[in-house]
Amino acid sequence: MAEDNKINQKVIRQLLKRLGYEMDLAETGLEVLEYLKHDRCDVILMDLLMPDMGGLEATRTIHRTYPIGDRPGLLPSAPTQWINISKRPAKLAWMILSANPLN
Repeated sequence: MAEDNKINQKVIRQLLKRLGYEMDLAETGLEVLEYLKHDRCDVILMDLLMPDMGGLEATRTIHRTYPIGDRPGLLPSAPTQWINISKRPAKLAWMILSANPLN
């Protein structure tokens, strides 16, 4: 998960743990990119507004850097961010919302 809000981190971590999922945490887009250099994940719950590098810029970088089969699915971490996505160009919204199939 890429999320700088401590409350969101705690709530999402507890929910995913109850569902049986493991989670690593990054608090900035730069941390996400560094993580992906060394580790893989299926999905990134991405906060769009983070310090240093936000989720939109991190998403653009992930899409430029990793081919479709090697990139994780990307989803916004908070429901209020759907409003932010709707204000973005359609192509960028599709990049954020299109997740790879999970095995």
